[in-house]
Amino acid sequence: MYLPPSPPLLPPPPQVLSNLKLPGVLTAPQIAAKLAPVPGFILANESGAALTANPPDGKGISTIGVFLRKSGAVEFLEKLTKQNPTLGASLRIKAVALGELWQKAQKSENKTALAFIPDLAEVEQAKAFLKQQGKPETGGGVPLFMAELPGKRLLNLTQNGITLIPAFFSRADLAPVLESYNKSRPEGTPEAQVALTSLEFLLASWLRTPDAALKQIQFVVPKVVTDEAKALVGGS
Repeated sequence: MYLPPSPPLLPPPPQVLSNLKLPGVLTAPQIAAKLAPVPGFILANESGAALTANPPDGKGISTIGVFLRKSGAVEFLEKLTKQNPTLGASLRIKAVALGELWQKAQKSENKTALAFIPDLAEVEQAKAFLKQQGKPETGGGVPLFMAELPGKRLLNLTQNGITLIPAFFSRADLAPVLESYNKSRPEGTPEAQVALTSLEFLLASWLRTPDAALKQIQFVVPKVVTDEAKALVGGS
């Protein structure tokens, strides 16, 4: 399915600094498995095919816009319907698993890229954090919030005997983890702090320099987003 070449329908994502440099280690299937629990929202036609933005000359890579919140997809569809009522009426919002969508996009024969559109409320949280730290709002993408220990080490947790490093899509979900750690830390040791990176930066980094510790990173999705996705697929 094709988008009209004008006006542009996939604007650049809001700016957010990726200030946490992470080398990569995982294969494409392993990354897809990491992304599997993360829902996204796309616009699709009646047969379920994703709406794509295509180069004006018909050559090169097509792009699928993937919203991290349903509200973003709803707003986008409303604007699109005003611009092109016929096209808008033929589309619906569809919940997708990012792992499956990302893995399909990696296949060269598909020639498809994913443009992640972040939750604007979390972008504002990222901007507020950067302003507080006196850092510029450079870079872009979907912000991820993590906990950083002194010496630029990431905070890890142990659940059921498995060690993991949580990466939160919501700063509010990270807050109780930081509070719990800082209250229970040994007296006199420094507190854990917020560390900010982006989903795009992490995905790209995972495919580069080996670092086995990064296998421990696990995405933490806000419950409201998971509930939105479940509602679109009938609660399954």
